[in-house]
Amino acid sequence: MKDIVFEIEDQFPGAFEVEVNGIKMWPYIRIMLRYLMVDKKLGNKPQPSPASGWQFSFVRKGKTLWKLLRLAPPFWNRKSTVVIFTNEMEKKENHGEYIDKLSELIAEQLGAKSITINYINPSSEINRKLRNKNAMSGALIELITSKISRYFKPQISESHYALLREITEKYGLSIEDLNARIRYLLAKIKVLKFIFKWRKPSYVITSCYSYFAEVYAAKSAGALTIELQHGIISPLHPGYESKRELNHEFTAENVFVFGNNSIKGLSGNIVNLKKAFPLGNAYLEQLHSQSLRNDILEITRKYKQSVCLPTDYLTELAIISFILPIAKELPDTVFLVVPRASIATQAKEQIKGQDNIIVLENIPFQDVVRHCDFHTATNSTCCLEALSLGIPNILIDTEGRVAQMYETLVSPAFTRFASSREEYKGALEMLHGVRGEDVRNANRDNFEIGYEDNLQNAFKKLGLDTINV
Repeated sequence: MKDIVFEIEDQFPGAFEVEVNGIKMWPYIRIMLRYLMVDKKLGNKPQPSPASGWQFSFVRKGKTLWKLLRLAPPFWNRKSTVVIFTNEMEKKENHGEYIDKLSELIAEQLGAKSITINYINPSSEINRKLRNKNAMSGALIELITSKISRYFKPQISESHYALLREITEKYGLSIEDLNARIRYLLAKIKVLKFIFKWRKPSYVITSCYSYFAEVYAAKSAGALTIELQHGIISPLHPGYESKRELNHEFTAENVFVFGNNSIKGLSGNIVNLKKAFPLGNAYLEQLHSQSLRNDILEITRKYKQSVCLPTDYLTELAIISFILPIAKELPDTVFLVVPRASIATQAKEQIKGQDNIIVLENIPFQDVVRHCDFHTATNSTCCLEALSLGIPNILIDTEGRVAQMYETLVSPAFTRFASSREEYKGALEMLHGVRGEDVRNANRDNFEIGYEDNLQNAFKKLGLDTINV
């Protein structure tokens, strides 16, 4: 099944040439079209930015600009030459504190010479429990951007605008929703250029390919840019692959990847393959060395075997619908559902009364899966993370796309694909008792081992050896 972005590019090759305000904007527009398609599929009202949902409610509750500024004290520290952008999704609770699973060790090693800007709801308790004290909320940046974006008028030729209208109409999307996203990008670039002109960062680090404004503004300011891999990188993912070379103004020059497999098969039309550094993952290595949690062990000990099921808003209903009949047939197997946020009401109703399906909210998936015998998901990097914690996979693959994405990355000895419930139950028997260091070592091409040393070596190659690490 071809991703919608690649389908659009095949049918509308002229889209690669679309310019807005003199900028070749297709790298951004293609991903925004994908996001709008997801919103349509889920029935969500499109927003110009992820923060739009909380911005105005936060202001309506009587919060003041001063209180927003109080969430940003490290911003005024002029010693920092490295700016790290990340978000709430990367935060994980660890012994009563919240750490960033991608950038925490980087921030620790750079100390006061770095500042981390978190795009987090200002009302979230995460802001009060961050381990990183050189961190600030990006709420003010988002709020200002949202306020001024309505005054931006994208300058685009009639032919390019007609092409975008044709694309949106073909896929049942709104050209106005796309325009709102473009205005938001232009406004955010303006805000960040102003900040970078004052702060003059030498390095800007982002935790996802979708930080388009941050990368564009950083490059305009002459800063070296680094992306931290956060999920799957694959020739099938439009965030990292295109049939034609895209405008690199929106792409970080360097990428810190989990392992060598991350860039396997890529053309280099988006990612600079010569500047990809396999580091591993500090958070997974930390969890691997920690003792198991008694609260989770108390659950798993009551059953013959246990399965961890991480879900998100895209996969939750499909995973639970697939697993529910199996859970009814296997009462001695416990299925631990770990939603990325809270579990959806519909999913909760589906599993009501099924005692061996247990929902664990507010616990990181990575912390749960290391207690289990198996891991199950669909299309998710969680399957590679589970292997690095010594846990084998049974991946639900009813359409064949999951195997297409992952079969070249994993060993068949430790990962099975199930298109039916009978195949799933067979995989449970086949992989029974398989776990531990053999699983972890077989996954080294996906997650390199020795993160801290690898990080320091990457720093030196990028000229960061002058920073005390």
